[in-house]
Amino acid sequence: MYDKIFVAGQAGIDRYAQHVVLIPREKFQIVGRPQVEAIAVSHTSVTDVARPTVLYAPTWHGFYNDTSFTSLPFALPMIQSLLALGATVIFRPHPYSLQHAASRSHINAIDKLLATSAQADGRQHRWGPAASQGLSLFECFDASDALVTDVSSVAADYLFSRKPFACSDAGLGDGDPMSEFPLMQAAYLWRHDDSNPEALMKTMLRVDPMADKRATLRTYYLGDIADQGYANAFLEAARAVVTVPSHAHRQHHDHENEEVDD
Repeated sequence: MYDKIFVAGQAGIDRYAQHVVLIPREKFQIVGRPQVEAIAVSHTSVTDVARPTVLYAPTWHGFYNDTSFTSLPFALPMIQSLLALGATVIFRPHPYSLQHAASRSHINAIDKLLATSAQADGRQHRWGPAASQGLSLFECFDASDALVTDVSSVAADYLFSRKPFACSDAGLGDGDPMSEFPLMQAAYLWRHDDSNPEALMKTMLRVDPMADKRATLRTYYLGDIADQGYANAFLEAARAVVTVPSHAHRQHHDHENEEVDD
């Protein structure tokens, strides 16, 4: 039904074909995801950061239990592993999670753990209003060296920063998450039944072997567009569509008048 379909990257085109929605290639135009231009791009490796800051940004529970992608119910061991590795943690749950009794209980447990850690060793963890209201999500991105999250747009946006991220397999069932959600090919896969995720977190923060794969998928999801002036790709494409030459406007106006006269 559309003459032109703007997508952030090639992933947006492929998604239609993968779900057997056949659309001519010429209708698509890769324009990037302009809002991510506000995210700072890192040019250093997380492995060079002695005491990294890790953002944990889980998604909410959803409307149905069998389609819930949130990792909150099994997050405590992951947070403990980050603390054991010397990381500082920013905890920013989805705001809808605060309206869900079970999620609220998990949030309170994580808040308590971070408060205890901060009091014990002075680490500047951020949780509660300090993280959810004092900072925007993108500011949390900029303040972090790595991310732990769930299947959501958070991971795709974080790709722009070039920094590493882990993604939980919560709610994905027994299928292959790499094929169902190709973005996870750039993530450190955090299994929800892993009772000791410290090895995974250590690999992400101390070795980061996924750096090259992230760079490839960054282009696939967000377009092969320069960081500087990234949003201009979208703006120029939008201007080209909405700008109507004056002679074409006159012809269209005259044609409308003829139809009215008839």
